[in-house]
Order: sequence, then C-alpha cells, then structure tokens
Amino acid sequence: RPALTAISAAAQASIDSGEFGFRSLSNTAWAMATLQWLDRPLMAVVAGALQQVPCDATGAQELANSTWAYATLQVQTGDVQSALATQISAAPFTTFKPQELANTAWALATMSSQDQAVLRYLAEAAREGVHKFNATALATTAWSLGTLRLVDRDIFASMRSRAHEVLSDVRRDELSMLLWTFSRPEVACDLEDVWDFLHAGMEGIGPIPSAFCLGAPIMEAEQRLLLQDHVDLLRLLPRCSGASGGAASPDAVPPAESVAFLQELSEQAAAIQLLSEDPAQFSEIPFHLAEATNDFLEQVPRTG
Repeated sequence: RPALTAISAAAQASIDSGEFGFRSLSNTAWAMATLQWLDRPLMAVVAGALQQVPCDATGAQELANSTWAYATLQVQTGDVQSALATQISAAPFTTFKPQELANTAWALATMSSQDQAVLRYLAEAAREGVHKFNATALATTAWSLGTLRLVDRDIFASMRSRAHEVLSDVRRDELSMLLWTFSRPEVACDLEDVWDFLHAGMEGIGPIPSAFCLGAPIMEAEQRLLLQDHVDLLRLLPRCSGASGGAASPDAVPPAESVAFLQELSEQAAAIQLLSEDPAQFSEIPFHLAEATNDFLEQVPRTG
C-alpha cells in the first residue's frame, strides 16, 4: 500500500510538529479503523498526541470516534485508554448524542475497560438520555453496560421501558444483545424481561428470535437453576429454528432431524422437571442437557 505508507509518514510528521488538533487526530484514527488498516507506529503517535489534549479541548464525536477506532483495531494501549476515559468523564452528559454514547460504550466494553469513573459516567449519561435512544443505540448501550458489569437495576429498568417503545424497530442482532443483557443476574433477578421481549416477537411486535438468540437465556437459566424458564426456553426452540435471513414465521417447520432432536431435548427437560425435587439425580442432568443444547445451537444459522 504505497499510498497509505506515504499518508502515514506525512501524518506522523504533522503530528510530531504539532499541526494536528484533536479533531484531526480523531479523524486519523477513525480512518485507519474504517479501512481496517493497522499501522502501529502511526497509532502510537496518535495515542501519544491524544493524551496531551486538555479535557476542555475535546468533543463528543471525536471522543467516540477515537475510542471506537482503538477498539475496532484491537490496539490495547493502556495509556491512551486511560486518557480517553478521563476526557470522556469530564464531558457534560448532554454533549453526547445517543449513537455517540452507544459507540463510546461499545468501544470501552470491547476494550474491557476497568475505569470505574467512566463506567459511572456512561451509566448516568444513559440514564439522562435513554428516552432519546433509537433501537440500535439502546441495544448497543445496554449490551455494553452489561459487559462492563454495571450493577444498577434502575438504569436497566429504564432501558427495558424504552426497549418496549422501540421494539418494532429492533433488528434480530439487536434483540440478541437485549436478551443477553436482560439475562444477566446483575441486571435482573429473573428472566421476566427476556420473556416479555420473546413474547412480543412471537406476536409480531418485534423480531422473531432465531435459535441463536436463545443461547444466552438458555445458559443463564441453566446456570441460575431457573428450571421452569430453562424448560420453556428449550420448548420454544422449534418455533425459532426456521429463522434464517429475513422475517421468519413462528409456524416454520424445522428440518426433520431438528424436530427429532428437539423432541429429545423436550423429553430431557421434562425429566429434569420431574426430578428437580431429588438433588442427587438432578445434579447429573444439567451438563448433558447443556451439551445437547450447545450442539443444536451450533447447527442453526447464526442470524443474530
């Protein structure tokens, strides 16, 4: 890539001479990530310059773009991550538009940020702006805060309410993010919210879930010993397994081998239900059921 090499050399020279402001630095990082062009020397120079920018000289879009770029290129630079987190935390909540906040939260979650100050900032910014979130911003922010292990059920309750308001616009991949988030024990003590989303999809209000969407709720139900939820989620699988690329029908007929397999799962689930009062026998069941469920989920199209 001769042209990119020349651009890199020119950019490094300009940064070293102090010609690049925060927006130019952000645009450079964003462009590299968009091109999937990992130029470590240039990224290092950009990182060094970003750390020198005062908090009052930053902007929400530039912060979002810079953080997204480092996460997308998987450049784990602790110093620049810490500097960006500090700059983000210093910005007023109203500075970030919903998608900018969502992109920033996704980036920090992807980089496994351990900065508690920026986590609190993201949580409060989400609390302030959740009523403005569209489906994409909502699902991305909810997933990100869940990934960052936020423990604040009030915020997630607000997100749940907003999710029902925008559910008709939710895509299947976004539904998968919401189901994962609201399956987490840090977010909810049960799977009531998960079932609300699933029932809405089956009634045509939101997207009909693919079998892959059910992976997280099934595993959480098993790990948390939510027996009835586990059984009911497994029995829901036949109505989801026919989903592929576009809109799926709840009456879609899965392949014969899947029907037989699901019948076996249903029988195993029923056995667990019957044996649940006998801990000695119950302890032997979940592993085999989880193994069978994993095998099934690996066979169906991952459409969200």
